[in-house]
Amino acid sequence: MLAEKTAKVFVQLEQLSLIKHKQAILDGVNLSVEDQNITALLGANGAGKSTLLRVLSGLIAPSSGNVQWPKSVQAPEPQRIAYVAEPAVFYPHLTVMEQLLFHANSHKMLPLNAEQALAQWQLSGVADKKTHQLSLGYRQRLALAQALMQRPRLLLLDEPMNGMDPELMLLFQSKLQKIKSHCCIVMASHLLHLMDEWVDEVVVMAEGQVLSQQKNDGQSNLYQIYQNSITKAHQKVAT
Repeated sequence: MLAEKTAKVFVQLEQLSLIKHKQAILDGVNLSVEDQNITALLGANGAGKSTLLRVLSGLIAPSSGNVQWPKSVQAPEPQRIAYVAEPAVFYPHLTVMEQLLFHANSHKMLPLNAEQALAQWQLSGVADKKTHQLSLGYRQRLALAQALMQRPRLLLLDEPMNGMDPELMLLFQSKLQKIKSHCCIVMASHLLHLMDEWVDEVVVMAEGQVLSQQKNDGQSNLYQIYQNSITKAHQKVAT
């Protein structure tokens, strides 16, 4: 774990709710997300993790509540918000290189950025392959290459480790640790055991609500943190 540093809130969610088809997908979410941190969202399917990421990305608007950006931070420009969805979506008729060039052009970046991303994420061997022909692991490489090309101020990742082999996992962790000095990273994943040693903050969600938020101090693994939060929530309901 990193040495203690002064916490700086990057974005504050206040009583955030999202109603869809008369069902609460997010229900009164209160959450402070710190800058220069990797925040992990934990929860079962349907907990609201992906929806929360989409709200933070600006792709969907909440039904009520507020997304507050402190004056010291200011809301990042859309071009500086990178969102990796699950599953990653590309233009199937484009090759890997064409997809990267398209992404670079759409974000007003030079072709050199696409070439660098291709090399950094070890995609040169599949540069001429159509995106719909890629394995899951290579789709994840491409999605992450696109996202980090933007030099994001806010990086949102939905199940990014699905399909990763050990080599890609090490590269992924290394990249996140490198960019978090100038980036706020929020990531949803079910692969708790793979995040024990390198995430900074842990948020447990269930049924559209935040059950707990705490620092990852290394005293408990993420699975224990998750189970403790769920157990306390059930006990609270029972009483």
